[in-house]
Amino acid sequence: MREPSVKQENRQILRDYEPTADEAKFLRDGSGVFFPAKAVSRFPEKALQSSETQGFAKWLRVNNPAVAVQVEKAPMLALHSNDYWFPLAVLGSDTAAQFYIGMVVNYVYDRLKGALKHDTHLVHLAAIYEDKPSGKVKKFIYTGPVEGLKACMKKIDLNEFLGD
Repeated sequence: MREPSVKQENRQILRDYEPTADEAKFLRDGSGVFFPAKAVSRFPEKALQSSETQGFAKWLRVNNPAVAVQVEKAPMLALHSNDYWFPLAVLGSDTAAQFYIGMVVNYVYDRLKGALKHDTHLVHLAAIYEDKPSGKVKKFIYTGPVEGLKACMKKIDLNEFLGD
């Protein structure tokens, strides 16, 4: 099996994302962050949470108690790699996009404190939010090194980036 390159970086926006019923309800009524369970390609019949879900949700609650964090109960998918597979995040407000990306970066840096310098780590994340003025649901997907995610935050204002 071919290992992904550390330099690999892929970010994209999917406009007009069609949310599930649970995602739509949270976008309409919720605040904070909601981590719904999702089916994965190897197990399409079963909704699962990624292995990083519980640890990241706990870290968010401890480090940002003002942020409401909801996790849908589901079996965990055990992933054995150096990559960080974050769960799909449904954000309660569009101003939370840049804040959420910053929290992911902080979490990964906290986890990497004891890592060896030659270890390679990729971050995989996706976030959904509703652009309230336009009423469109948008999805941000990122796969790449944490440095690229941090640089992405510095280079652009995510609210402009995610806007039309």
